Amino acid sequence: MKSSFLNLIALATIIAHSHARDCTFTNSTTIFREPAQITNILNCDTFPTSVQISSIFPGTFSLSNIINITGSISIYHEFGPPVLTSIVLDDLQYLGSLDLNQTTWDLDFVSMGALKAVGNVTVSSNKESTLRFPGLKSAGVLELNGNVSTIDFGFLVNVSQIRIRQPVLVGQYAIIQMPALNATFPALKSCDYLTTWGNISELSMPNLIGGKDIHSPISIDVQTNYESPVPINFDSLTNAADIDVKGFIEPLHMPVLANASSISAAVNGDVNFPRLVNATDILVQGQVCSLSLPALQYLNESLRVQTYRPFNCSPLRTVYDHTSTIFAAQYGYNSPAYENRVFRCQSYYVGETKEGLSQDVRNGPGFGLGLGGGLAAVLGFA
Repeated sequence: MKSSFLNLIALATIIAHSHARDCTFTNSTTIFREPAQITNILNCDTFPTSVQISSIFPGTFSLSNIINITGSISIYHEFGPPVLTSIVLDDLQYLGSLDLNQTTWDLDFVSMGALKAVGNVTVSSNKESTLRFPGLKSAGVLELNGNVSTIDFGFLVNVSQIRIRQPVLVGQYAIIQMPALNATFPALKSCDYLTTWGNISELSMPNLIGGKDIHSPISIDVQTNYESPVPINFDSLTNAADIDVKGFIEPLHMPVLANASSISAAVNGDVNFPRLVNATDILVQGQVCSLSLPALQYLNESLRVQTYRPFNCSPLRTVYDHTSTIFAAQYGYNSPAYENRVFRCQSYYVGETKEGLSQDVRNGPGFGLGLGGGLAAVLGFA
């Protein structure tokens, strides 16, 4: 997929050069430190080099006439107070890569309104910030770290990887949260790897089908510590490798998912996979009310449920026994693979209190309790 992105950018570069006016520079990288440098390039629209924006560039960096940068855009850190506050390149259509890693404290707004294709995008923000890429359709790796609070990738269709990571800072008396992030990608259809960790208030990818092809299904790792129920939307997802979902997610519903390898969910409420046919291993735990697997036929290893709510295990036992019959027909009842299969369904619910349970069960892992220490531990944030 990466090569296809580079080919697209290269093709765009060839087309652009048929009528482009190259900006001529003697060095392979241009460092912008002051607005006066911009006035010298008003008669060109294509950068054949990389661009570095100095951390001491005052205020907003903008190149209104540039449509193609074949190299990269990055921050050049210099001595002195960082005064760069925003980057606005709303005429830019094609870019090699964007690397705003470990950005300055004051940079809080990045806008590339016309950008169509880019290689990799890396943004690490110390300050609450907004990223605006409303026209972007193809990207390599999209990595957002730190205090990114608002994003606009409304037309992004294909991406190799999405990695969103928000740290959780532990103060003297409380956990310090990053601002909640609504991670919505309404047009996304293809992604090989998806990772979101942090204060995610919503995750919506309604058109996501899976990875780039049937032989490369998507891997999903979603961990949110948002205090209220988090809606997630994977309504078009059909094939996945590993799915790992943790947090106050209620319900967890993937209506057309047919094939998955490992499914691990620590969530609240109902869990529904109405069309899931094939899976290797399924583990569901937390404040789970029900698990629906009406279409499951092939289960290679285990089906396990641990919940702190009332739960009827009988329907799941019926599903598991059905998969066991199919599995035995393929591998035999006496095969080691059959003997290693596991069914376990446990509910620790005992009414309003947990009296009579052992201390480790009473304390429990704290699934679905917002910022409780247990959930923080589950999410790897404590």
